[in-house]
Amino acid sequence: MYLKADIEAKKVGNAMALDRSLVNDSDEMFVVKDTILSTIKVQPIYFSDKQVVVKGVPDGEVILAKQISGAYKGMLVKVVGDSLSKSESNTSLEAVNQ
Repeated sequence: MYLKADIEAKKVGNAMALDRSLVNDSDEMFVVKDTILSTIKVQPIYFSDKQVVVKGVPDGEVILAKQISGAYKGMLVKVVGDSLSKSESNTSLEAVNQ
């Protein structure tokens, strides 16, 4: 059995696909500002089972590659990676024991 269908879609600029766990119920996500976790408000425009497409992430923003268990605003973190740590590619982080 096959299905033939026409699907209408639009192209959205300045949007990025992320792991769905990175955006919370308040439409916020963690970013790193000078080794400290902060949050920014984003605009989700599409959800799938595992991903979300969002707008509102400024160019060059350092974002998480995966959710950090127990993360909180103001948490001290260490960026683990190289110069590919901007919003064009995800960054790994480690929590720093205080």
